[in-house]
Amino acid sequence: YQEVQTMTRLSSVLQLGSFLSLCLVVPTFAYSNDWTKRSYQAFGLADKGHDLTTETKVDGTRIIRTTGSDPYLGTVGLAEKIDPFTAYRVMFQYRNSIDLKNFQVLYQTPGGLRHLNQEMPSSADWRWHSFELAKGEGGLRERVEWLRFDFGEEAGRKYLLRDMRLIKAKPEFDLDSLDHLPFSLKEKGHQATVKALAEGGWSISTQGDDPFVMTTGFAEAHQPDTPYVLAFEYQAPPQSTPLVVYFLSESGVRNQTLDTSPTNGWRWHLHDFTVGGQGLEERLKWVRIDFGTDPDLTYRIRNCRLIPATRELRQRVKLGQNFDQLSRFGINLEKVKPQQAAIETVRKRDKHGIVVTLSAYRHLDLDAETKRLANEPSASPPVPLGPRIVAGEGEHTDNHTIVRILSPYQVCETQFLAYPPEIRGGVGVETGVDGKGETFILSYPLISARAREIRLFSPSGGSRGAIEGPKELVPPYVVSVGDYRPELKGEEIAITSRYASTSKPSVYLLSLTGKVLKVFQVPGKNKENYQREFKLFTKTGGKVDQLFVQNLTAKRAFRLLPKEDATTVDFHASAIGSRLFDTAYSDRDFNLGGPQRLVSTLYPWKKGNLQPALDAGRMENVFWFDPQEVHNDSWATWGEFKDGRYVKNSLYNFLGAAQYWSPLVQAGKIEDRSYEEWIEGIDWNRRAFGGKHRKSTDDYAKGSPTVWNACFTHRWSIGPSKALTQQLDPATSLPLYLLLDRKNEPTGGGYFKKRLFDYGTQNFEQESIDRYYTYGQRALYRKLAPHYRAQPEMTVAVEPNHENEIVSGRNSVGDYNPKSLEGFYKYLLTLYEDLDTINEKMGTSFDKEFFDAPRGLLRGDWDRYDMDNRYFREWVEYNRIQIYRRVGSSYREALLAGFPPELIKSHQIPSSYVFGSIVGISERDIRISPIDWLLTTGAGFGFSRYGTYYDRKYNIGQGAHSSGYDGMLVGEYASLNPSEEKALDQLLYLRDRGVSALHVMWWPEDLDKGFNAAQAAALRRMIAEHDEPKPGLAGGISQVRAWRGGKEPFEIASLGTGPEHTGLLKSLRQNGSFEGSVYVVPFHAHVAIETLSSKPSLAIGPKPVQLAMAQELLQGAVLETTFRMGKGQNPGSLSLNLLHDGVVLKDAEVLLDQLREGQEVRVIHKVPLILNKLALEISAISGESKIEELKVIRHQDKAINLTRGIMEGRRHQGGVTFALLPDSP
Repeated sequence: YQEVQTMTRLSSVLQLGSFLSLCLVVPTFAYSNDWTKRSYQAFGLADKGHDLTTETKVDGTRIIRTTGSDPYLGTVGLAEKIDPFTAYRVMFQYRNSIDLKNFQVLYQTPGGLRHLNQEMPSSADWRWHSFELAKGEGGLRERVEWLRFDFGEEAGRKYLLRDMRLIKAKPEFDLDSLDHLPFSLKEKGHQATVKALAEGGWSISTQGDDPFVMTTGFAEAHQPDTPYVLAFEYQAPPQSTPLVVYFLSESGVRNQTLDTSPTNGWRWHLHDFTVGGQGLEERLKWVRIDFGTDPDLTYRIRNCRLIPATRELRQRVKLGQNFDQLSRFGINLEKVKPQQAAIETVRKRDKHGIVVTLSAYRHLDLDAETKRLANEPSASPPVPLGPRIVAGEGEHTDNHTIVRILSPYQVCETQFLAYPPEIRGGVGVETGVDGKGETFILSYPLISARAREIRLFSPSGGSRGAIEGPKELVPPYVVSVGDYRPELKGEEIAITSRYASTSKPSVYLLSLTGKVLKVFQVPGKNKENYQREFKLFTKTGGKVDQLFVQNLTAKRAFRLLPKEDATTVDFHASAIGSRLFDTAYSDRDFNLGGPQRLVSTLYPWKKGNLQPALDAGRMENVFWFDPQEVHNDSWATWGEFKDGRYVKNSLYNFLGAAQYWSPLVQAGKIEDRSYEEWIEGIDWNRRAFGGKHRKSTDDYAKGSPTVWNACFTHRWSIGPSKALTQQLDPATSLPLYLLLDRKNEPTGGGYFKKRLFDYGTQNFEQESIDRYYTYGQRALYRKLAPHYRAQPEMTVAVEPNHENEIVSGRNSVGDYNPKSLEGFYKYLLTLYEDLDTINEKMGTSFDKEFFDAPRGLLRGDWDRYDMDNRYFREWVEYNRIQIYRRVGSSYREALLAGFPPELIKSHQIPSSYVFGSIVGISERDIRISPIDWLLTTGAGFGFSRYGTYYDRKYNIGQGAHSSGYDGMLVGEYASLNPSEEKALDQLLYLRDRGVSALHVMWWPEDLDKGFNAAQAAALRRMIAEHDEPKPGLAGGISQVRAWRGGKEPFEIASLGTGPEHTGLLKSLRQNGSFEGSVYVVPFHAHVAIETLSSKPSLAIGPKPVQLAMAQELLQGAVLETTFRMGKGQNPGSLSLNLLHDGVVLKDAEVLLDQLREGQEVRVIHKVPLILNKLALEISAISGESKIEELKVIRHQDKAINLTRGIMEGRRHQGGVTFALLPDSP
């Protein structure tokens, strides 16, 4: 009983879904230990043999006559019944006239041919012969493929055999042998009639929606201090729901749901009625049994009893017919090897020092994953990638000066704090090339007047020193970089004060060393003591870069270089805050843009005039929806929806699971297959694109803009995956590819009470499973990418996943496939180094011969399903990580194909927001369906959520939007509300909180209660009454830069200005439409900064010194360590280590070798895991060293974290600044 309460609490704490009960079915029981009276499984003999003839008599007796020197006969129906881990006795009766001294039993296993030598004495009467089929109590421990009997070596012998039996060596459990207290049902029920059965027991017929029957003898017999198991036999009709026991004690009325289900005949049911193995400690006043809520159903119950509980009996309750398999749960660790979890993704050494970025858990780092596969022929991008981008936090008083460097796939390679934490307000960034052809990054504070330095960094984030701003200039500065003086090597820096009130403001031209090359006076008439705002920008594309200074207050720009002249650009007619930008296109001289709230308008500027406006944010202002055509075989009748200007129809192009497309899957032959073998034979015209509502890549440009959903799924459709679901592991006889529950049984589910699929394992230890989920997707998205690049605005989103979760039943948490257990062990090794430390930290006593995850089977404190159990918490988190990795792999595949990150969406059920059960699918199952990591990847986000929830304080729309997401996709949506007003309010709520696309589900007619009509009316009213630009990603333009590094030039604009915008980088074509290469939000959530350690100097020796301790790390955490080698130091080497809970993470060591005096060191640790304690330690490899100006800074994305109960995030504000790295491919 306590565990039922515990599991109910876990459902809430873990946010895993619905109520969990622990009542299990036990098998038919035998009643004797006499071998001949034991229950058995019958088997037979083959019709034909070798060197013998057979004849079958009417009574079943088999007559065998040998005809040669090698007579043998195979068995039928025996090998398939043998469980490798169960000991058996094989028995049969025989008659023969001569002793058979060399009767042999031969059987084939994957390990070879085995034999047993037997002797069968002569017998004129029927006589039993038996032999053991086991290696000790644990069975043969290998699968039997066939078994035969060999009848000596002589011809002319006759044998009679009958009654072939296979018997389990261990006696069957005898329920009647246990002491028990019987109870009965009363003669009258509530809304139910009760009739006594002639053979004993009762028939209960329901007559209303609250049928129940009181018990007699239950409360009277129950002793408060005695633990009990409740047992009875029952029959239940097909339409039945689980029975519920209500009881009244001193604490009040309580209930427990029993795990009963429809039956074809009598079935025993047992229920653990204890509190942690102890009694309830309260007297019961009455007990009743409730029979669902439906009338006109008939149940039968008999043999009701309370049995004093023992540990073994309670285990039988949990395991039922699997109790005898308890000893075989878990895995052997002899062949399980550790895996590398941490990896350096960036390492760069130069004369200034060294910079290293290390991913502490590479599996959840999209940069590490794309770099790992980028050079594989099957994964190299089929379309050109964009540039590497340097992005800085935009202008807002809450922002710091964080800089992120994005890879060509636009995922974060590294990030660093350009200025100390006290410098706030955002950071500007520029890039250039020095006199030696080396690329640099330049940074400057946007609004802080406290910093006079311009800081320089390498393209990897390493420090390259700083330049002091000219004394005449007052910070904050504005800066631009360009090749203005071709006679000089490298590029120059232009700098001026952002705000000036002097009559002759100065612009300085500096070298990279800070040397003043020239000083300009800003042209024009400038009043004294009248503050004006200035901006510098560089026009590229000619033989020489041109430097312009803009007086934003006067809306005028002046060219200063390559030579100062009277060139003036007057843009008085533009809106307040407008500014000029560079361009990549020859049809204009400049671009012009500025702050806006909802739309992003780009104006080409040509020969002193504004050209017709371009809507650079038109894609972001549209709210897309696709009304579903058919659901659960129910066809939609809501008619046509006409497009509005901003509320428009799209196509949710669900192509199904790409994993089924390969002919290898139909054949069940997926081991050791290459990518080429996987995709060979895919029928792109039919198999991958069947159905009227589906669209092929060849039809890409036709119809409506499209959400492309070629997903992978753990819900394996019974038909397409049949050849895989039937395969067994020869070593364990367990399903090879399926998810297993805590009883080592496969499970599955469906929709609306239909069983439609089995749950497949999602582990990463089986390479064939990884390829199964990945290769079909890879092929599709590589095929789609060129079409997308040709017409990017025909793609609304790419959704390469679908409601990925781990669900193994009502009373099971996690996937117990042996390979999943291997993955769990490797995950623990990542955090705790070795098995001894795991045992110490978790309170376990595993060895190389036995390791297992907690199963809630009373095997010890470590086995408890309880969040107070640290080992259970690790098991739950590992299962979450499996889901993150699977969804992350699908993100990776879309990135590798050339789709930019913000276009890629997830389709997760956010479990914390699911109240009760998930509508229509596997109700009452516990689900691990996490989203926390997905909100920190830098890619887009989406979810699946039914119901009306806009009026709840915390909901998935509120949570994701507060984490900085403005372009979300709801892959399955239905308000499920008969109120048109509420359906409309929810649509408007979602649009205003970051949702840009909906797949609107038609609710099946037999379940519809006015939902469809209200939904349709709400959509039509939204189009008619609220056809307005969707807020979020668009809203002004803060920067435009030209990119000329590819075959065709294009522009990249920063959309989103002001405090309400996070900032979107988007590549644009000449007409202002989406170009397709770049689409990324560098900062979704606000990044909090915490100084963990700051020391002016520190002596380092061979003994490790702790630099800092970070606590309560969440996904999206970064640790930044910087220092300078002290003066007078000989070249030395240092070792920087991470320690989790005091344990060194060995593969996370960063070796800093051959460091010289004055060199700068920056080490970035990206930590995508939830960790309570993570320490940094440093030591000298040899000798002594001294470091100076040590700082350890923690960066933390402030997204929601449902695992930790953080329900409100904090959005990034102020947009972004950016520059393009010229060394990009």
